[in-house]
Amino acid sequence: MFNQGQNKTSLIIVYDNKTEEYATFLQQLISQNDDSGEKIVGVRDGTVDATIWTTKVYEDSLAKITSNTHIIYIGSSKIAKNQGKNISFTFSKYGMNYGWLGKRAVLYVDTKKMLKKKEYDEFFALCKKYSEKFKKASVNFINSLPNAVKWIGVLCLPYFTWTVALYGLVSGNSNHKKIIDQQFRCLTMAFYMDGLRKFLEG
Repeated sequence: MFNQGQNKTSLIIVYDNKTEEYATFLQQLISQNDDSGEKIVGVRDGTVDATIWTTKVYEDSLAKITSNTHIIYIGSSKIAKNQGKNISFTFSKYGMNYGWLGKRAVLYVDTKKMLKKKEYDEFFALCKKYSEKFKKASVNFINSLPNAVKWIGVLCLPYFTWTVALYGLVSGNSNHKKIIDQQFRCLTMAFYMDGLRKFLEG
């Protein structure tokens, strides 16, 4: 069974200059006491010790990192792309991707992919599903994290809020960033709830 002993599983989350917020969010999710009895949300509470590193800190520490260290790379930095070359991505939907090989996992959003209307409708439904599933399962998290409304609520914003951004001025840089932000938030949630435990147990 996963981490039934006294020692916690050490996890490093590596982020680039565009993904620090999502690395921090994943770390916060891991650190929360959001399980209910025997029902585990994400990973069992208190079993994972997650730290976040910049790509520079990671590169400076390579000589000390062993093959037995669990590492998650978030974003599309050169480091993440190199790690992703040998990975078969188990989740690949609406520009969002995550997967792993051994103790190395990669999460990234294809920022060049623009969702068509039908794809966006499906993406919105997926965001809403994860938001509702998480809020229902993680009462402790919602009550204790100050930024919970910001992070969880954004996945369930009124549909028109995002369709305006997508179809009103789709070529606008700020609107494109809003869509990418929503994709990263949904991707982080999906990985925490459905992928993280499998990755750490592998």
